[in-house]
Amino acid sequence: MLVPKIIIEGSNLSGKTSIAQELERHFVHSVVVTMHGYYHPKFLESIKTVDSAIEYHRRRLQSFLHVFSGVSAEELIFNRFHLTASVYLKLFYGIEESFHDIEQKLNELGVYVVLIDFDDYSLEQRLKERLASGKESPWGDDGLMKAREKRDLYRYFFETSSLKRKFLINNSNSKMTVEVAASEIIKKLNQ
Repeated sequence: MLVPKIIIEGSNLSGKTSIAQELERHFVHSVVVTMHGYYHPKFLESIKTVDSAIEYHRRRLQSFLHVFSGVSAEELIFNRFHLTASVYLKLFYGIEESFHDIEQKLNELGVYVVLIDFDDYSLEQRLKERLASGKESPWGDDGLMKAREKRDLYRYFFETSSLKRKFLINNSNSKMTVEVAASEIIKKLNQ
């Protein structure tokens, strides 16, 4: 098997960060990149038009594509990438951009994209637990309806993507621990 290159995508509360950390324990020589800052102040300052919002994300994604082609001896795990950019552009700006050119390059580089998904009941329970612990709602979620909308946008962009190596892990079931999810991902990489 070639050294895997994986992008873990999913909405807030899906468990993607915990699963990425578990994969890092399995792949001891891995490089893990967690993408933040989809809406940091520099981004908000630079947005004057729809085109500038898309261009910002396109430039950012293209700059990170070099990591996928440059890292060859270590497993590469990205926590968020282009699907998150698509979701946030649609959710906050009403812009539908699927970044098919980026997906074409990911296909050429043999990158796997894993969507960590979960059902409405699990979403509601995880949001309640988070709020009960004193934490705020995840940024941009503003309650259950917005969190559900974000989750559904991940599903939409995943399903309509042109990715050749993609699969979904349903993280709704309590039996789907991070260890089990990581094992499922590794099993699918080896098929």
